[in-house]
Amino acid sequence: MRPNIASGVPRRPVVFTYILIYISLCNPVTGQSPTFSEEALIRGVNVFTTPAGTSGVGLGLLDLDGDGDPDIVACTGDSDIRFFENNGLGYFTDRTITAAASGFINPGCIAAGDIDGDRDLDIFVGCFNSPDRILINEGNFEFSELIWTLSTQGTTRTTGASFVDINGDQWLDLIISCGSFNGSDSWNKIYFNNGFGIFELGNIPEFNLPEPTFQILPHDFDLDGDLDLFVSNDRGYNLGFFNRLFMNTPGRLVDITSSSVNVAIDSMGMNAADINRDGLPDIYVTNSIPSYPLLLNKGNNTFTDKASMYGVENGSVGWGTVFLDIGLDGDLDLLVADSSVSDRLYENDGILPWEDIAPEIGLDVPTFSNCWVKGDIDMDGDIDLINQSSFSYLRMFLHPNDPQSNFFRLNPIGAPPNHFAVGCRIEVFSENGSLLFSDQRVSGRNFKCHSEWIFHHGFIEGELISEVHVHYPNSQIRVFTNVPTRTEWDLPAPEILGDGNRDGQINIDDFLLLLNLRTTILNPFQSGCEFYDYDGNFIIDEADCLSFLNQSDLPQRDCNMNMENDLLDLFRGTGLDTDQDGLLDECDFDFVRGDVSGDRLVDVNDSALFLGFLFNNQSLDCLAAADLNGDVILDVEDFSLLSNFIFSQGPAPAAPFPNCGSHPAYITCEDSDCP
Repeated sequence: MRPNIASGVPRRPVVFTYILIYISLCNPVTGQSPTFSEEALIRGVNVFTTPAGTSGVGLGLLDLDGDGDPDIVACTGDSDIRFFENNGLGYFTDRTITAAASGFINPGCIAAGDIDGDRDLDIFVGCFNSPDRILINEGNFEFSELIWTLSTQGTTRTTGASFVDINGDQWLDLIISCGSFNGSDSWNKIYFNNGFGIFELGNIPEFNLPEPTFQILPHDFDLDGDLDLFVSNDRGYNLGFFNRLFMNTPGRLVDITSSSVNVAIDSMGMNAADINRDGLPDIYVTNSIPSYPLLLNKGNNTFTDKASMYGVENGSVGWGTVFLDIGLDGDLDLLVADSSVSDRLYENDGILPWEDIAPEIGLDVPTFSNCWVKGDIDMDGDIDLINQSSFSYLRMFLHPNDPQSNFFRLNPIGAPPNHFAVGCRIEVFSENGSLLFSDQRVSGRNFKCHSEWIFHHGFIEGELISEVHVHYPNSQIRVFTNVPTRTEWDLPAPEILGDGNRDGQINIDDFLLLLNLRTTILNPFQSGCEFYDYDGNFIIDEADCLSFLNQSDLPQRDCNMNMENDLLDLFRGTGLDTDQDGLLDECDFDFVRGDVSGDRLVDVNDSALFLGFLFNNQSLDCLAAADLNGDVILDVEDFSLLSNFIFSQGPAPAAPFPNCGSHPAYITCEDSDCP
């Protein structure tokens, strides 16, 4: 490659690539009918992109409105960020105006994460030679801009970003790669989230290096529970910049590059996946000329390049790369974006070397391809794709057939503030205990983009997955058994079990939801049950109810004197609760609030009885009737309200007055003489 005389930096073969673009437009690819069909325009997505700088722009396929389907956020390379809402069937509405995210200068990369802990995805937009910006998700495709750091932001060349909890406090921090080595303002940086909306620049000399970094990938490469950092550095051939591996140790990042990866190439995009099912994350790195390294993790903080053995070493100018199970046959395939030759899809059929089948299935994009994102766009169970190519429109490739094989879609949910469980690790095991799949939820994979955050993979061993292990970011571990396939399941962390309505509290409302989810032949386990499945066996039974009651602060009542918690009676079906108030009907008597005598009148007699109760230890037939203010405490305040009504024409007691039938949730008439 010819060097740039002014800078000493080799140039990409951009002119040659542009020629290829025009040749391909005039000579469309012919051959077999593709498995994938390109449907961007007919599905409402019409986005033309130009490169922000020289290396393409970012793209996100993410559930931005929390309705369960992936939406689109796309950089265009000029001043626009485009937003599109998915209707659940894979058709999109342009919500760019609603989002009100404008005035960008060369927006180039996308990163997503819930930085404020409110259970929706916020967006970082990295810009080329202009300040980066963070958009806070306010819901309903409305975004507000966050003044996100007090540090002085100079002109940077941001090429990649990752939201990641690097210090273990459960708040997502921000890692920025700047792709330039001209001055400290353009060095790689880590900003720590203080939990109050401000990111504070970290002083980490080992990391803040003046190197031409395209992307930084967080991943737990040594499986010790924290996220390490793999740094993709450009200009390795001519200027000697190595890709770096930083291991996350208590209090510091340790550079182990020389003893681990030891790769110096023109590295752009990269991705990590456990391709040989040994439980260890391997790394694939794109390059400007062959060979593209495939670094297999040996388990002792060292890696060995097996690209030639796997047949994935060739290419021209590679950018983004994605691991995915393209045919849902239970193994990982590899998709590579290239700007000078057609993109490649290496199929893993269990035989080495892997074979490029992109031409056969319609994914051999011939233009200036920069990145791919994956997700189930039309929610039919298979994996669809979107491609970003510079000087071209976004392409949306949909798999036209419903999947014939079984698959899983698993969505771990973390404890607040890390609701999306960023950093969690998942393992899927067969009935004989062999590992079938392992992966980790991180941002910063690929190149400038973000795919759907669901673990989506084929499963060919039957209808039920024997075991799924989830390692949550706070070191908690849950084991799920007999997991049904062909359905998307939430996998909640232990701390949020029981909160079925996700309001942050475990109360009577959650119990009433639990009552309706008990697993029977006529009421099978379904979406929504996961938050009550304490033992993770995909059955809601008495064991789960007991776990819920032990966790909650609900009162332990036994009004029918059968030596069992009344709520357990309701769950078993041995008691009735026709008005759905959490109280057994046999103990749920009508009353008039203020009528402590039970004569259906609220008068001076009730006032006298209440005084006797408060000061002379006299009993009352119906305690619920005496709770005038509904605070579940009987005291002088209740007597004052009653007396004010009787003697001073004050306000009437709250319902049920004068009508009978309702009552406070925690005080009941437990005497048979109570009306």
